[in-house]
Amino acid sequence: MPIHASADSWILETRNTAYALGFNASGMLVHRYWGPRLPYLLDYPPVQDYGEWSSFYGKREINLEEYPVYGGATYREPCLKATFTDGVRDTVLEFKAAQIEGNELKIVLEDVHYPFRVTLHYRILESLDLLERWVTVENFGTDSIRLERIFSAQWHTPPLEDYRLTHLGGRWLEEFQVFQEPLTHGVKVLESRHLSSGHQNYPWFALDNRDAL
Repeated sequence: MPIHASADSWILETRNTAYALGFNASGMLVHRYWGPRLPYLLDYPPVQDYGEWSSFYGKREINLEEYPVYGGATYREPCLKATFTDGVRDTVLEFKAAQIEGNELKIVLEDVHYPFRVTLHYRILESLDLLERWVTVENFGTDSIRLERIFSAQWHTPPLEDYRLTHLGGRWLEEFQVFQEPLTHGVKVLESRHLSSGHQNYPWFALDNRDAL
C-alpha cells in the first residue's frame, strides 16, 4: 500500500483508510486527515497553520500537533515528558529527516539543545487494513535523560457530532462484558492494575457516533 511523500507532507493509504500529516508554515508537525481513503491525493485537506485566537488559545492549543511534547505555553496533554541533567524539563523538537522503508514511514526529530532524538514510526499493515504507530527515543549524548512519560502516539479523532465509547470489562465467569457510554469533555482512563489483561479489563476500546453495531 502506498506512502505518498512531498517535501514536508505525507499521506499513508491502506485499502480503505488514509492518514495524512505534514509541517505547517510555523514549522509544527500537524495532523491533516484520518478517515476513509479518498479517490485522489488532492482530495485530502492541506496542512493548516492556524493563528492564535487569544492570549489563552495559542498556536499549540489550536493546531493539531502530531506528537505534542512537554514545554512551552500549552495546556495540551503531552505525549513525551523528559528531564535533562541540568533540571530543564522542556523539550523542543525540530525536524531532521524522513525515511520511507517499504510500508513504514519514519520521521526523525531532535531536540534543539540536547542530544535527544525522537523517531515517529508509521507502518501500514496491508493484510489487516490497519495503520500501526509507535515511537522510539535515543539519547546520543553522555549525560542521562529521565523519561517521565512516553506515549506511542497522539490520535486526533475525526470530527463527529456525538461520540460513544465502547470498552470491555468483567469478572470471573462474566468475562468480556460490553460497556458503552457517551464520551464527554475531560480525561477518560481505562486501566487495569493487574499488570496484564484479564477478565477485569481488556486493552481495547472503540469510538463511534452511536450507529455502529
